[in-house]
Amino acid sequence: MILVTHSHPDHFDAAQVEDAAKRTHATVIGPASVITRLQTKLPKESLVELEPVASKGVRITASRSVELPLARVTAFRTFHSSDHNSYLVEMKGFCFFHDGDNEDTRRIDRGALGRIDALFIATWQGAAWAEFIEAVQPSRWFLMHMTDEELAEHRKGAYLPDLCDHIPLPDKLVALSPGQSYEMSSPAVTEARRHPPRMFGAGERDCGETQCVSPQSLAPARQAGRGRAHCN
Repeated sequence: MILVTHSHPDHFDAAQVEDAAKRTHATVIGPASVITRLQTKLPKESLVELEPVASKGVRITASRSVELPLARVTAFRTFHSSDHNSYLVEMKGFCFFHDGDNEDTRRIDRGALGRIDALFIATWQGAAWAEFIEAVQPSRWFLMHMTDEELAEHRKGAYLPDLCDHIPLPDKLVALSPGQSYEMSSPAVTEARRHPPRMFGAGERDCGETQCVSPQSLAPARQAGRGRAHCN
């Protein structure tokens, strides 16, 4: 399964998605802006368009779901570009939420998420990301959308303290460099293991085996989007 959150070039390269899908026989899921650009490149049966339609005057994000053989995928139309999706992926015994570039987690119906084993989230200023993490209580949460410099600062313990009054669920935090993945036995993390670079997140279905989750490529962050957050 390949999830594409939106069509911005730091998140979607049609040629790379085409290559990955052909090599792995993966289903590609994305908004209409993404799927339209892949329709001449990939078989129709390998493409799933999820285009949530918001009701006028309703602040809570719209959602739309699809049932696949190995998972139920729900797309939430979240606040960033007009085509931006966040994704809830529910498999047997394992569930993850990929927030993408969502700039306002307050608009997500948290009650619709249920138990989250792995949460992938960026630290956008004003997104209420810290409060969201504490509200959904994931088994592990993964930092996304960081530059190499920000990752280096995090390794030194200096990145999050500069953003936030307190770090939410610090014992559940994972920060991966490009090329790393983290293996989980739902819901407990068992070990971290280095693998060849992978661009898109994935999760294996069988809850009796080790679950492997990997964030989408850690693209450079928009510096204007960074800032200190009040987390209480």
